[in-house]
Amino acid sequence: MQFWQRLEPSGHLFHDGVVTIGNFDGIHIGHQTLLRQAVRLGHPVAVITFAPHPMQVLQPERRLLSLFPREDLAEQLPAYGIDLLAVLPFDQALARLLAADFLQQ
Repeated sequence: MQFWQRLEPSGHLFHDGVVTIGNFDGIHIGHQTLLRQAVRLGHPVAVITFAPHPMQVLQPERRLLSLFPREDLAEQLPAYGIDLLAVLPFDQALARLLAADFLQQ
């Protein structure tokens, strides 16, 4: 499994794939179902998540606790057939980005 801490500017490393985007703060049954369905499509599968958790940036007063360490995610995803994990830095600038701009960039 590849691991990126930023999105690569060139798509040649991950082409014609399925992308899941979310917090993935634990691989619960919903995540498991999503990952299995993505893998069944027969294309490379990427998981894009964020660090820190967006709520830690947007509402720090909530003192959000992680369900499990981010490192555990990297260890568990290969068992589901995931090809790429991208953990993107989440900050106020990313929070202000429109969804269409996020996808284009």
